[in-house]
Amino acid sequence: MTLSVVSLTLIFSSCSLICKKHTACNSEPKIANLVQLTFKGDNGEAYFSPDGKKLIFQSKRDGNECDKIYTMNVDGSDIKMVSTVMGAHTCSYWSRDMDFIFYASTSQEGTDCPDIFVPENPHEYVWPLRKFEIYKANPDGSGIVRLTRNPGYDAEATVHPFEEKIIFTSQRDGDIDIYTMDYNGNNVQRITDEYGYDGAAFYSPDASKIVWRAWYPKTPEERARWKNNLDKWIKVISMPFPSRYMLPMQTVPIRYR
Repeated sequence: MTLSVVSLTLIFSSCSLICKKHTACNSEPKIANLVQLTFKGDNGEAYFSPDGKKLIFQSKRDGNECDKIYTMNVDGSDIKMVSTVMGAHTCSYWSRDMDFIFYASTSQEGTDCPDIFVPENPHEYVWPLRKFEIYKANPDGSGIVRLTRNPGYDAEATVHPFEEKIIFTSQRDGDIDIYTMDYNGNNVQRITDEYGYDGAAFYSPDASKIVWRAWYPKTPEERARWKNNLDKWIKVISMPFPSRYMLPMQTVPIRYR
């Protein structure tokens, strides 16, 4: 099977906007009918269900010291926790038919939340590579099944638009690359192999392309820094803001290995 693949790096932006509860924000010049849906805790990474009626997201709320996985209606109502209370959780997503949800968790390491990592340089984007594994569950959080079993990082799962296939990020072969697997965790195939960071992949609607973010070290100093990051016990992705690190968008043919 051949895929056309689009690779692009992260573009960072920030804004300051306060919305009144369940009302549009008139001060936003580019987005109409902007409505705030969450009002407590730290919330992020919300994704629509395939029918467009619900969202799945991660949140640190209700006294929890690290993120858990929640679902809610698209109007912000009926918020329910659908993950375990053990460990940290991230990168949740719906299956294509809404029969399952997927998320990454450190729950296999025990009940405690991982230590909070504070970067030395506030101008860097830092994502600690915890010992996340990918799990599948029913939409209400029951029937949890662990899909990956590796010593490093497995997370960032999204789904194929019409096959029971997951695309995800893994450190299983030493570097950080993109892989696919079936809904049951079988048939794992590696997609990327360039030295550096590849992650957060999504399929195009027709599944002919994937898009993901990437950072590849080009100089000996950058390669040494990247190797040092991979070798740390608490592993960290550190991608600086300056434009010299930004990759151009590119499309290349790639085959499953």
